[in-house]
Amino acid sequence: MAVKKLSHWLLCLALYCGCAVDQPQRNTFYVAPSGDDSQPGTLARPFATLEKARDTIHAIKGKSPMPDSGFTVFLRGGTYYRDKVFQLLPEDSGEEHAPVRYMAYADEKPVLSGGKKIDGWRLLTEEDKDLRPEQIGKIYVADLEKGWKFHFLYVNGEPQTLARLTNTDDWHQWSKPLRVGPVGSGGQMLQFKEHELRDLEGLDGEIEINLLPVNYWNTISVLKNIDAKSSTAYRHSKNPTTFWRDSFQEGNYNLLNALSFIDEPGEWAIDSRNGKVYLWPLTGFLTDEDEIFAPMLYRLVHIEGDESRQKLVKHIHFQGIEFRCTDRMPEDSWPEEWIKRQAELPDAMLYCQDVEDLLVQGCKFVHSGSYGIDLEKYAQRVRIIGNEMVYMGCGGILLQGYGPGLKDVNKNNILSRNTISHTGKGGYLHSAAITLYQSGGNEIYHNIIHHIPYVGIQICGANWDAFSPDAFAAAVDSQDPGGVDTYGRANAQYATRWQDFPDGRQSVFSRGNFKRYLHSSNNKICLNTVFEYLEKMSDGAPLYAWSTGMGNLYHKNLLKRRSIAGEKQKWMFAIYMDDNVDGAVVSDNIVWGPVVTADSSPGWRVWSQNRVWSQNEQGNIFYNKGLNLWSDNEHSFPEKPPGFDELLEEIVQTGLEEGGWNGELPAEIASIAK
Repeated sequence: MAVKKLSHWLLCLALYCGCAVDQPQRNTFYVAPSGDDSQPGTLARPFATLEKARDTIHAIKGKSPMPDSGFTVFLRGGTYYRDKVFQLLPEDSGEEHAPVRYMAYADEKPVLSGGKKIDGWRLLTEEDKDLRPEQIGKIYVADLEKGWKFHFLYVNGEPQTLARLTNTDDWHQWSKPLRVGPVGSGGQMLQFKEHELRDLEGLDGEIEINLLPVNYWNTISVLKNIDAKSSTAYRHSKNPTTFWRDSFQEGNYNLLNALSFIDEPGEWAIDSRNGKVYLWPLTGFLTDEDEIFAPMLYRLVHIEGDESRQKLVKHIHFQGIEFRCTDRMPEDSWPEEWIKRQAELPDAMLYCQDVEDLLVQGCKFVHSGSYGIDLEKYAQRVRIIGNEMVYMGCGGILLQGYGPGLKDVNKNNILSRNTISHTGKGGYLHSAAITLYQSGGNEIYHNIIHHIPYVGIQICGANWDAFSPDAFAAAVDSQDPGGVDTYGRANAQYATRWQDFPDGRQSVFSRGNFKRYLHSSNNKICLNTVFEYLEKMSDGAPLYAWSTGMGNLYHKNLLKRRSIAGEKQKWMFAIYMDDNVDGAVVSDNIVWGPVVTADSSPGWRVWSQNRVWSQNEQGNIFYNKGLNLWSDNEHSFPEKPPGFDELLEEIVQTGLEEGGWNGELPAEIASIAK
């Protein structure tokens, strides 16, 4: 009998211990793709969703003080297919010495994906749709939920080409409109070549136009009121990209997304209203093993506080997570409250507004429809360190504070040891790898940037001489400076805080007294490497600034470009302090590459072995339009400039000492010395 009682006691003890081991620690939770939100969130019995982990933490915080070490949510390896944005609000914050961490477990690789698999592909026949002879037997079709509209398609992880009228990325070869109407409440009328709209009637809202109003930025507007008989249509966009009511400086365009445009393997198009997607496979055929995905979300994570009520989101960490596959929002749907300063999409996979003391470290961002990370409005002491961003729709990192005025709250952030490459893949060619608008006091160092359509690191503001009634001629229904959208509105470009000016809209400014309203000041851009820049656009440089505040430092950056990308590129400089840039210090930077300062023609001027030493000197390599201090900057082409290898070694060694680029040195850096 005693033996039986002892056995029963041991069994109970074993069961108790087993349950105790599986009980969640109060500050550590686990999430897995195979998990279940009805489970306790332990390593053995994980949650399925980030939302369950977030809500569990929130419930604990409501009942007891924050644990000394904060909370950690471990994400197990695998892909988490998201059909909604993961949102974090002020109540989800951590504390200074007790952050809330969302991080990869051990050496596993969790992936947050905004993609959705598309099945049910079949060959398109003439009975389904009118086809040209060359399309018969080559194009596949799949059914979608009606209304699901996306701009990217991936076959086995590889992006396919959205069907287009002209099969080239060289925008110089695109057509120009025959006639341009004025901007207005109904959009902007364009007249196209005869028969160009022949197969597009009935596709209002489905067709887009990639248009370059000027040679340094573009817009991807939505076409409506398509009339094939008159060869006219109206473009609709809330992107303020034009400076004239009824004309463009350039005007080159390409039409996007029609079944009739599919004429090469690898191209696709969508008809969202009828729930159809079409694809000519790159291999010529599809098999059951092919995985075809398209994005469902514009963002994967949305973090937003409320600075006006002094409720910020604080002390959140993301570490070791991959963010993959998001879309871009059509330009006619962009929110009115967005600041649209740079003719690009101000959105991101990880969108942060009104935040403090965040950390994003060791993460990877792949195939974004916009940016990797966006810090909007109030953003301070955010550290973005050691991340990889590749195949971005715009650029890698965007910092945007408030427009010209007295509200200076986007500042003192750190962007270090990130690798950013192959940007502009969503069609936004003017995007810089890193862009700052009205953001100051940031430290930007040891970043490796390469293969970008425009500039590497860009700091911009607003030009003082635009703030006068005479400068608002293009605006239709508002008196604001800047470019206008297709409805004639300009306020979104600078988002001016008129209430902060001494006499409101009647204020008179000079170059000097306007500086107090520009907050893109005191940034430190040091020890960065930028190579293969300005691959598509003109009028820029790897380090570029326009109408900034004072005190920006550009020191010991290494810049390289192998050749001139296109015969029609112009105004390509090594370092470019453009209009109304004053008070910058530009020192000890080294550039290896060609510089083009005139139109493409026998009149090209390629300069080599030049230095700019003095203040306010207008050099042809390091182009300076303001009162800035230049010292010991070196340029050479085609020979390697003196000190190049030494500076590269310094950048590599100091970067590795600080922790490396996601723990190691990117392979691409080895090629820069050759």
